[in-house]
Amino acid sequence: MTIEVANKLLELRKKSGMSQEELADKLGISRQSISKWERAESSPDTDNLIALAKIYNVSLDEILLGKESALDEEFSKNEQEEDIPDMGTEFIHVDDENSTVRIGTKGIYVNERSKNNEVRIDENGIYVNGEPKNHVFTRGKNKKGNKFHDLSVLKAIPYPIVAAILYIVFGFAGICGGWDWGWIVFLTIPLYYTLIDSIEYHNPEHFFYPVFALIIFFLWGNECWFGIGYRISWVVFLTIPIYYSICGAIKNESKKKQLESDNL
Repeated sequence: MTIEVANKLLELRKKSGMSQEELADKLGISRQSISKWERAESSPDTDNLIALAKIYNVSLDEILLGKESALDEEFSKNEQEEDIPDMGTEFIHVDDENSTVRIGTKGIYVNERSKNNEVRIDENGIYVNGEPKNHVFTRGKNKKGNKFHDLSVLKAIPYPIVAAILYIVFGFAGICGGWDWGWIVFLTIPLYYTLIDSIEYHNPEHFFYPVFALIIFFLWGNECWFGIGYRISWVVFLTIPIYYSICGAIKNESKKKQLESDNL
């Protein structure tokens, strides 16, 4: 893919007001694929190009050949006025052909147009090219009407240290298998963070279910815990494909409803 097409895809997405995650959900692909398209590291196939044209309500020529519509021209004229957020009382204000810099009492805004790079830091979080960083989300609701769950406070908790403390407590108290089996608590570390991700992104696929299945396998198989024996507890691993199949079905149903809504 040429850099011109990649830039066009980035421009169309930003004009639509969608994040990479939202567009990926519409197309039924990963956010990383969208990111690679916009960095010219890979190209969308024909089906995805057609889907993109429908989502953005443009022609394929406009995507591939860069032909601008009247709407594009109007957007270009008003781009600065519409896209630059209010930075409050500004101490630094720079505008030229290639960049815009605003630093004020409400935050910092930098737009390097020549490279299609945009950075905004304000009370709502840190955004690079419209994407939230460090899982900091805007207050209110997203484009789909889903309420954001800002769980940054939970992520700030040093959970690995909490797990280590629990292991020590289990060991000295002789509970939950003591020193021999209390180490299982360390397996909950990836579960803790991926559970937060799954809630923030409204996507259960982010949850590290295979590790959860492994924990259940040990708990059921170990006679020191709830033991039913490893000869039986292994069946929990059969639930892994079932879990992801359910996640896929939920995602496809959501995508179907979104497409139906878009066609209305």
